[in-house]
Amino acid sequence: MNILKDVISNELCSGCGACVYVCGKGAIHIGRTNIGRLYAIVDDKKCISCGICHKVCPSTDDASACLLSRISNNDKIVGDIQNVFVGHSANQRIYENAQSGGAVTQILYSLLKAGKIDAALVCRTDACHEGNYTHPVVVTQPDDLFPTQRSYYSPVDLLTSLVAVEQYKRVAIVGCPCQIQGITMLQKYHRSENVQLKIGLICDRCMSSACNQTILKFLLGSRAKLDYRAKLTHKRKNLYNGHNAYRYAPMLVELSGSGVPPTLAQGNALRLFLKDFFTPIRCLACYDKLNTQADIVCGDPWEMSNVDWDNGDSVIITRSKMGNETITQLKQTGDLILQNAPL
Repeated sequence: MNILKDVISNELCSGCGACVYVCGKGAIHIGRTNIGRLYAIVDDKKCISCGICHKVCPSTDDASACLLSRISNNDKIVGDIQNVFVGHSANQRIYENAQSGGAVTQILYSLLKAGKIDAALVCRTDACHEGNYTHPVVVTQPDDLFPTQRSYYSPVDLLTSLVAVEQYKRVAIVGCPCQIQGITMLQKYHRSENVQLKIGLICDRCMSSACNQTILKFLLGSRAKLDYRAKLTHKRKNLYNGHNAYRYAPMLVELSGSGVPPTLAQGNALRLFLKDFFTPIRCLACYDKLNTQADIVCGDPWEMSNVDWDNGDSVIITRSKMGNETITQLKQTGDLILQNAPL
């Protein structure tokens, strides 16, 4: 019996890709439902029922127990925390191009530039007819990080690309909680041990990719049938010139093709309305919105004080010794402009 199929049939697969990477027989690949939800597909003809996919899957009872046991704090949802900061990148190009404070990009930029990591596994979004093609990319040069900035709210089978970083000794990875859980479980079984820094994103559900398609069809109307390529960014703080520009940053659709306008802007109310309709079931069962298995966690500082709501800031949580040392050093060198924040 293939136990992983119980995860799949109960719609608990997050599509993180850990099982694809670890399968030595190439018996698993990631599929996509008609609304864009990712899930693992097992080829019974290739599967030898070794069980390694089940061991590394973060959505099983055993994995949940293992991950929770790694947290010493009694509050398993908050997790172990060394420090909390609020601030932003000191690099003006990174800061202006960022969704919020540009913290993730600045961390990776500084580490690559200083030669402290050899590569970073991140995601990038390119324009396509369906409205965003989001995929994993390996970055080895600091300036190649700029096209990966901002959030695009699309599911990605990030860990399937771990094979692409096997040649590097020191790797950083950026992921949502389910993806960071996946790499944590892989490392429990001595896989991907070259991933030395895990940067987690605070996540309040990842919408299926069909949400972006729905937004595009709504904005384009009758022009949705035309030949075009589109890229949808959900927060563009530089488009809103009033007070609290970052807080109320609208969506921007950048279009190319005949008969379509070059850009369309729309407030975030439409995305927030559609969110409940396009949230995968797996996200509704997630307890780990604060990414407790990461070394460093970054996100939007909603409801926190001392935040630059016009230009944007990031909240940064350090969870491990390595994560805390990394952020402390970047604060000391001035790469990150930070102030301590209360838990």
